[in-house]
Amino acid sequence: MTKDIDDSIGQEAREKLAAAGKELAGEISTEVNRATLSDGAEETAKASAAIPSLTYDNLTPELEEKYRGVARAANEVVSHLVSVDFFETADETLPPFDAEFLDECLVHALRNAEDASVFEKAGVRSTLSGSVSEALAHTKEIERNVRWEPENPEKVSPMTTRGATEGVVDWLDDLGRHLWMSEVLLSEEMLDKASTHTQALVAAVLLLARGAAGLSDDETNPEDAVAEIIGGIALHTHYQRRIPEDLSWITDEMRAPGAWAAD
Repeated sequence: MTKDIDDSIGQEAREKLAAAGKELAGEISTEVNRATLSDGAEETAKASAAIPSLTYDNLTPELEEKYRGVARAANEVVSHLVSVDFFETADETLPPFDAEFLDECLVHALRNAEDASVFEKAGVRSTLSGSVSEALAHTKEIERNVRWEPENPEKVSPMTTRGATEGVVDWLDDLGRHLWMSEVLLSEEMLDKASTHTQALVAAVLLLARGAAGLSDDETNPEDAVAEIIGGIALHTHYQRRIPEDLSWITDEMRAPGAWAAD
């Protein structure tokens, strides 16, 4: 049964998160640089806030650079995690990403993040609960997307989660250019989706950065850190699937009124 954002996290999931958090922190806390991740999150938030509202008037070549600014900042977070073998270590210690566990992580991550100032600075605070709600409705699909060996339910590939996380940077790097070059094809509904999908990807990076930074902070509950890490991975896994479906594979039914139609 799919959880709701207002549901409480179950005791079994809480214990699983706490155990995984302690183990992951024990393995990698000395490798993770909290300052690097916190600075990367702040720069990502600052760059995200600079993206203008996605209206037709703002679909200009300058939009490409705004998005690339977010991608550069997000890459500071991702590159650091790659450099300390974060994803490989997480693969060895985190529980399997089954749909029920993803539900619990997303809800718990949202609770932790709701009052964090970095989400407000990024301009994603108001849409965070909606982004998580949508991801909650698709955790079975998310589970399938992070399975490296479907016949081995205990295995979640670090290259899958790492590759998907690096994919966030790639999407952000290209999305601004895609939007302004596709202006004639984009409907207002598609622009609304572009905005919400962008905000969800930014929120995912911030969750991952906060969670990973928390592993090296004695004052952070390991349970909270792991929930944010897995919640961030789940969020960006879902929305990276939505971007091509909603913004790249443009059908005649989707395109803006008056745009060119296929014969």
